[in-house]
Amino acid sequence: MDLGSVMSLVLMGIVSYLTGAIPTGVLVGKWLKGINLQREGSGNIGAANAFDTMGIVPALLVLAGDFGKGLLVLVLTRALGFPAEVELWMGFLAVTGHIFPVYLRFRGGKGLATGLAVALWGAPLAVLVFIPLWAVVFLPTRYMPVASFTGVLGVAVYAGISGIPAGVCLGLLIAGRHFPETWAFLKKKFSPGT
Repeated sequence: MDLGSVMSLVLMGIVSYLTGAIPTGVLVGKWLKGINLQREGSGNIGAANAFDTMGIVPALLVLAGDFGKGLLVLVLTRALGFPAEVELWMGFLAVTGHIFPVYLRFRGGKGLATGLAVALWGAPLAVLVFIPLWAVVFLPTRYMPVASFTGVLGVAVYAGISGIPAGVCLGLLIAGRHFPETWAFLKKKFSPGT
């Protein structure tokens, strides 16, 4: 790989991260309701907290924005002629930006909507793995973090079996973001005396 190709790859990686780091939830909260979503509800900047604190329309805008920024990175990567495997890594960087946004001192969302865009683009069958795993946990518990943790772990396993390293990393990254709440839920659920 020549220096020009390396520089193009690095530049695309920076653009992918910075695009993913755009804090859709914070922007929607300020524009529509005059609030800082990081200081409301769970403090998360994603669509679930937007729904809990602002209602359905703002939540849908946050969801669309978070999904859209992942899709934008993928479309741009393809338009610039990068190989398919690079597209997925750029999607991974977009999700990394969403979770650890430089604009918010690296305290961002959980990456599900942006990760969904990447999965639908590069490995749509992964979504068919995620949905039933998510549902089988969410329906009895009604607890989104545990359901999401289970679903994205399934995606990571699927990606590993399918030989998609970026998918493995993506699944583990999002699972890691959901792990603290999942662990707290399990400790509370199965601790003696409960």
